[in-house]
Amino acid sequence: MTAKRKKIVSVVLIVVVALAAIGGAIAGVPVLIDGFISSVSAYCAAKLAPACKAYMVATHCSAEPAGRMMLDALEMKAPIQAGMHLG
Repeated sequence: MTAKRKKIVSVVLIVVVALAAIGGAIAGVPVLIDGFISSVSAYCAAKLAPACKAYMVATHCSAEPAGRMMLDALEMKAPIQAGMHLG
């Protein structure tokens, strides 16, 4: 897969997960945020539909510095710091 296709797939994944987070809020079910990609999606969802943030629960903070930055931007704390990262 080319680098351009990988970027497109990543963006599509983030959008789909963001929409799933909004859908979870609409359905009234908790949405678990468990790492970097899901935290980016949660951030996007929260910007599009701020009320959906009330249904989000951070479960894990990714080892990448950006993982902490995303949770800070969401004003969330994750109880698990397992040192996991992308790749």
